Amino acid sequence: MRPKDTCYGCGACEYICKHGAISMHNDNEGFTYPSINKELCISCGLCKTICPGNNGNHPIQTFAGRII
Repeated sequence: MRPKDTCYGCGACEYICKHGAISMHNDNEGFTYPSINKELCISCGLCKTICPGNNGNHPIQTFAGRII
């Protein structure tokens, strides 16, 4: 699992896991972080493939906004 400073808490890993091995939980500061059930995990690597923190695929940043 990735260190907390590289996790966006997006839940993409939980969504992509076809075996239900990943669940999202809040830490003591209220941030969402994945937890892996090693008994269900088959080490397929899909979670690592989709993780933006693992691949350098950072979420789009918003530089400006407008309320209509």
